[in-house]
Amino acid sequence: MYPNCLQLLYSDDNSNPLKLFLNLAKELSEIQPPIKTDDQALRLLISEDLNQIGNCQKTLTDDSLSISPETLYSDLDDYTTHLHSLGININKPHFEVVESFPPPFEKFVWSAFCPDEEDERRYGIKRGIYFRSKSIKPLYSRVLLAHELIHTIPGKRNPEILAMGLEEGLAELLGSLYLASRNVGSDVVRNIFIYSRHGNDISTLWKLYLDHSRQAALLYYKFGLEGLLELIKQGRKAIHDVESDILTGKINKINIPKGSHPEYLTKLVDHLLLAYLPNYTLKPLEAYLLKYVDEGKNVSDISKLAGVPEDLANKILSDVSGKTVLFVMDKDHIAYSNVNFYRQLAEHERIPILRYRID
Repeated sequence: MYPNCLQLLYSDDNSNPLKLFLNLAKELSEIQPPIKTDDQALRLLISEDLNQIGNCQKTLTDDSLSISPETLYSDLDDYTTHLHSLGININKPHFEVVESFPPPFEKFVWSAFCPDEEDERRYGIKRGIYFRSKSIKPLYSRVLLAHELIHTIPGKRNPEILAMGLEEGLAELLGSLYLASRNVGSDVVRNIFIYSRHGNDISTLWKLYLDHSRQAALLYYKFGLEGLLELIKQGRKAIHDVESDILTGKINKINIPKGSHPEYLTKLVDHLLLAYLPNYTLKPLEAYLLKYVDEGKNVSDISKLAGVPEDLANKILSDVSGKTVLFVMDKDHIAYSNVNFYRQLAEHERIPILRYRID
């Protein structure tokens, strides 16, 4: 979208990640008012976020912006060993990084693919976990690997059953949240979940992953970690039966062992599946104007501070007020507002409730 920024990104002179972020921030911020478009606002919002990264206390290294297959192989060893300690009889699966998936799945652009015994029988594909090389990302791929590893467990039984539905929710809780937190940390896992599962305009598929994660959360609260582990050991038919009981309101019919609730997993499930608000994600110009909204201010003040023409600011603020009720307008001023409340959460707690879209 911004050629000069892309040039900075790939310049040999910017091997220092902190310098890279600050240079990108400077490039994006070079806009003179009036601010009239989403594109202008998006540049300013991204610039501010990059400045926050560039000025952070933690030192970013080249390693934090890259990942090698060796890291994934090491994670796979760790994840498999830990599952063994929990009573899961699992051998480390075949793992391969490929340019494209084996036929007949080569047309798909998923990040990962987890063929089972049925795929091996039908198509001659060695069962295991495959990652597309173009889709490997720092941190995210390490979390995704934990998710895919969970799929290999129920796949040992009833491999002819499609690995979707509740199984995806179980893979999210046991893999993406529980296992991956051990290697990349709960904060990273939380952020990845927020931006991948609570993103704006996410696909129907990812919405289903979120819904099935909520089903898995219900089972976690009722049966604990060991209950979920026992269920995946029983295979896909058992998982389908339990999903049927959930969907038909027959929760008390489910008969799996009860177990523990590890504190860090419970905190993640509480936050991500019960407490988080994903729907205050706005167009860039809307989100940009919210930075200047405070109780008692009038539209003229907000317009001048933001550098947005007053008539445009008035229209946008009226629209946002109507669709979110984040604030209430009385003629030309803000009568009541919760905007600062959410801004403070972002500033002090690093919880991004008010977010902007990147279309």
